[in-house]
Amino acid sequence: MAYSLPLDITDKIKEIIFSISEEIFIVEIAMKSKQKGLLLIRIDTDSGIKIEDCTAVSRAVSRWLDEADPFEFEYHLEVTSPGVGEPLLLERQYQKEKGRILRVITQTGEVWEGTLIAVGEIAITLEKEAPKKKKKEAPEPKVLKLIEFSNIKEAKVIV
Repeated sequence: MAYSLPLDITDKIKEIIFSISEEIFIVEIAMKSKQKGLLLIRIDTDSGIKIEDCTAVSRAVSRWLDEADPFEFEYHLEVTSPGVGEPLLLERQYQKEKGRILRVITQTGEVWEGTLIAVGEIAITLEKEAPKKKKKEAPEPKVLKLIEFSNIKEAKVIV
């Protein structure tokens, strides 16, 4: 379970990250567990994150945390990229995944798998291959499914 961080801490972390590189965007900042004290920062870029980016962010945020000492409990800072199999959380992440196969679960529990072919302001479009038929039968057309972001409960890239 993630805990909300105070806005001033979140804003300061964002400021630090953006001062390192304007290309980096923040996927998530969360305190994952007060008992274990895991402060998790997930970052990415449109062309993919490098270990050097994670290291630079970790060092800069860690320096500020050491100086400001904003928490009344012990914590561990972890700066990572969104891992393979992690849910997509931002529209910007979907843009990067065009052409890849996604598994999308809607708010109503429907499950759709297909190639992400378009990302709009309010929705994505998946292209699903129709089931294969016998050789002599004409192939069925591909099925397009438009899913609004507000209707996405979870979306992951299928590896």
